[in-house]
Amino acid sequence: MLRNAKSPALLFPSKISNSLHQQQLEVGLLEKFPVVAFLKSNGLATAVDIKDAKKCTQDIQIKKQRYTLPPSENSIKQVPGVVYNTWSLFNLSSSLTSKYSRRYLFSNSQGEKKNLHCDGYRTKHCFRFASTSSKYLNCTPQTYAIKESKQRDEFLKTLSNCATADEILKQTGIILADGNLQKHHLPSLFTKFQTTVYANLSQPWLLDEDHLIRKQLKMNFQSDQLLRPYTQDQRFQQLLTALENFVPHMALDECLLILKALEYLEVTFDFPVVQQLYSKCSDSVANMSLHQLAQLSHCLQSHPPDLQVMGKIADATKCLLTAQDKPDLDFADICEIFRNIKYVVSTDLFLLCARKMLTRMENEPDKITLDMISQTCLFAAISDNVCLEILVNGILNFPSHCLQHIDFNVSSLTFDLACTMNGKLWLCPVLHGVRHMCNKELLSGSNLSAEAVVKLTLGSSYNFVSYSDKIQEILKKSIKKSDNFLLIEMMKHDIICWPANKFLMEAYHERLVKLVTQLNEQQLEELLWQDKGETAYLIYQFLRRISASDISLNASLLKFTSNLTNLGMGKWYQPSWKVQMKIVDALDVLKADSRVEHQELTSLLKTVGCLDSHELMQLYRNIEDIMLTKYLKKSVKQQAVVLRSRLLEIFTERISQTRTLSPTLSHIKILPRYKAHDCRMGLVEPLLDSLPRLTADKEEVNCLRALRILELSTVIFPVYQSETYENLVSFLMLRPKPLFYASLQLVKALSHSGYMPNNADSFITWAQNLMAEMMHKDILENRFKVEMMFALSLLGIYFDEVLSKIFTLDFILAFEREISELPKHKLEEMKSYLIMLSRNVSLECPHLTLPLLSQNLLSPGYPRIPNTGTVKINSSLGRLCGTSKFVQSNAKSPYNHRIDALMYVESHVSLVLPEDVEAKIEEGTDVERIAILYLNPHHYCCRSEHMIGKTQ
Repeated sequence: MLRNAKSPALLFPSKISNSLHQQQLEVGLLEKFPVVAFLKSNGLATAVDIKDAKKCTQDIQIKKQRYTLPPSENSIKQVPGVVYNTWSLFNLSSSLTSKYSRRYLFSNSQGEKKNLHCDGYRTKHCFRFASTSSKYLNCTPQTYAIKESKQRDEFLKTLSNCATADEILKQTGIILADGNLQKHHLPSLFTKFQTTVYANLSQPWLLDEDHLIRKQLKMNFQSDQLLRPYTQDQRFQQLLTALENFVPHMALDECLLILKALEYLEVTFDFPVVQQLYSKCSDSVANMSLHQLAQLSHCLQSHPPDLQVMGKIADATKCLLTAQDKPDLDFADICEIFRNIKYVVSTDLFLLCARKMLTRMENEPDKITLDMISQTCLFAAISDNVCLEILVNGILNFPSHCLQHIDFNVSSLTFDLACTMNGKLWLCPVLHGVRHMCNKELLSGSNLSAEAVVKLTLGSSYNFVSYSDKIQEILKKSIKKSDNFLLIEMMKHDIICWPANKFLMEAYHERLVKLVTQLNEQQLEELLWQDKGETAYLIYQFLRRISASDISLNASLLKFTSNLTNLGMGKWYQPSWKVQMKIVDALDVLKADSRVEHQELTSLLKTVGCLDSHELMQLYRNIEDIMLTKYLKKSVKQQAVVLRSRLLEIFTERISQTRTLSPTLSHIKILPRYKAHDCRMGLVEPLLDSLPRLTADKEEVNCLRALRILELSTVIFPVYQSETYENLVSFLMLRPKPLFYASLQLVKALSHSGYMPNNADSFITWAQNLMAEMMHKDILENRFKVEMMFALSLLGIYFDEVLSKIFTLDFILAFEREISELPKHKLEEMKSYLIMLSRNVSLECPHLTLPLLSQNLLSPGYPRIPNTGTVKINSSLGRLCGTSKFVQSNAKSPYNHRIDALMYVESHVSLVLPEDVEAKIEEGTDVERIAILYLNPHHYCCRSEHMIGKTQ
């Protein structure tokens, strides 16, 4: 039985029931169109063209063969007078993919061969093929195929030659009027239209990448002006109307391409065709590939939040990732999916995906590209650093040769990669090269666009930029010329990286005045609520910096600042940035030696619990700074004590109830070293106290975050926690594959605390194998190898073979090249590690006869003038000896170790004056030197009598 169709793409199969000579019949009938039938038998198929279109509505029996349809269908009856041309179909194979659009080769009995284009998809029992157009009524198959192919190619060729959106709409109007628009035209048509519209946008500040252009249009409120004229064009509206008829019969890939193009054009959910496309795609999530899931997730940005579809995408992604290791895993698709559905993604799924990405790179190390590295960094940022430790350790486990083949230049630096690097010293050596490249380009560039300056600044070394007058002049110009999007990205960078710089603050002040005066109230509020209001807090922080730079705020900025306090007052919840803003204002009041109003203080105590653990720690440190201020009134300090007690209560309760360390805790910023003698442990104390419990089960994420916390905190707050250290040593030693950077973190923490694991022999053997593999495979940079050997030397562990390789000319030259690109304070620190390792080796391993690095090459940076405490102790010691002349202050050992007090003793009985020592030695008298070091609380672990590694 045959049915009429309302759409020119409607197909339906008729399946033949089982019989002795089983065959399969497929018929496709178009309204007033001819029928093309395919007979399939023994792997071949026959195409039969029925010329007599008037009799197509009758039941048909082809030739003299009789077939029986399923019981639900009528039997086929013979139709006299119908003529058939029979063509054998080649290359029809069961290995066809689930979707296809290809040409099939037909051959008739005379040996003639023709091509026929067939669109469709494979089902379990049959193939469904598309018939064509009324224009080919009463055509033989060969004429039909040639004309259909020619029509299709001509339109697509014309479309590809269109340079403007108006030309595309003109050609679309012609084909719509002729009734020749085919469903396979539509994906190319909409994609071409969208890319042409974006390419022809005339604003000079627009970037090159379409997804960034869309952000710019949104943040600059230019969508109505630049896009709406195209989407409201009558011809485009007619195209959308025509699209509605094709959607039910389009393949999934076609729907996704069209939906993505419409999303870029900001054709919203108000249009029925968008709802129709979205509904069809969302119903097929379970059967999508990763690339299709990425396309659909991208379209969620402009639609109302659909948590159900997001959940479906997350489940489908998990199924695809767990089904098998995908050698062709596309990192860009992964980042696109997780960026758009991150709020419904579980921690386990983030970690699963991170491990799959690392597995992909481990399996094909020679195919690692800069784009893969940047996408890995981006994925860590998308996950809010949930999987950062796993990715860092995974990347740093690659031997150097795996990354050396990666070629990078200015053109390879995308804006996404620059934003990901934004002020973060990523540990991958490849990205250090990118940073160095950005520095050079900024210095050499003269006529750089605002976009180029911002991109290079985000990817460059902020220390390098902040000390260059030339670059500051370039930045000043680019800040003034930047659009809202580039301005916000620059501010995100500068708030992290640079101290308040009056030269740049003036440029920011001028640009922010322009921002608040050009936008109306509604636009300004919409801009401020970008990223859930983080933009509002960013601008608020910048206005405070501008004020701190002795720049008087413009009247419009003063009004804007006061309005920020009332932003979002009507909302049912208070976001963390709003609470932070109120707390900063309250702390300013306390620093000014004034009391916070009781109602405001009560409100803060109730809402401060919404801050994450990292924000709580930062706030706690700020309050402790107020507590250490001497001139404040007692009543002011009492309010600070109330706030501090509340923060301690919240943090302690939170850390005692959690089973997993928060990713924000692995990025705590400890007070600078020069304040170490003033500061207390604060919230670091309950955090460190929780580590034995959280590392007891040896869970990977907790252990890696604990190592990061110890790496950051033990420099100032060394702790003697045998249980924590034993848990972490066991975690790393029992792993089948070593984690080199995590091992470095552990050894550094052990050396700071001066702790040797219980099973010392096993630990030393493990460390020796680790260092040998690190040197042999060239894993980690040379600076990390020096740092690790220095940490081991503080534990009294030396490996002759490794030390012999480190103290070679080639190694030291490579070491100096590496550290030359580091910030100045880090460079000096790395130098000090090498010279102190050299001194330790000279003392403990004289049999190696390694050269002692002199102070002229690498200065240890020790103070020449003794501090007040040392002077007092030396004075007391002098009184005990009868005279202070027996005590030599601030001396040095032959290996440049500083000595607080040096005394000389003759025959273990009598003291010798320093100036008489040489004479005594010439006389043959045995003079013994006694070096005295004064110990203070900083020479011991916190809350312990155990001496730290450097003191031992």
